[in-house]
Amino acid sequence: MAAKSVTHTVSLSLGDVALALSDTSTATANPTDFVLGSQSVSTSYEALDDGDVDPASCLVMLLIKNENTTGSSELQLSLDSGSTIHLVLHNGQTNLISIENYGNVRVKSNTGTVEVTYMAVQIGANT
Repeated sequence: MAAKSVTHTVSLSLGDVALALSDTSTATANPTDFVLGSQSVSTSYEALDDGDVDPASCLVMLLIKNENTTGSSELQLSLDSGSTIHLVLHNGQTNLISIENYGNVRVKSNTGTVEVTYMAVQIGANT
């Protein structure tokens, strides 16, 4: 299969100030290695499903969203199997992050339950 390109773009603006960032990677891994998922998470750390993504030794682009629209539950994301909170998403927030070792990703809520949707695409092997 031919190499696939994976691109992410972020654009921010505040008044007359604009910032646009873009990054493109050519997937060295099989570009069909991905997972789409959704789950409800509580106050205990849980792993995300890895589908076809190599959980131990790959570079992954993870798009993740806190689907809650009411309440004050935060989606808390750890990249080291639950030792540290590295990212907090409030209701309706989405984040795109490039990570290594997808198997170390854990999510939880600070209170109550959070509905999470996510897509992870394997873009290469660890270097």
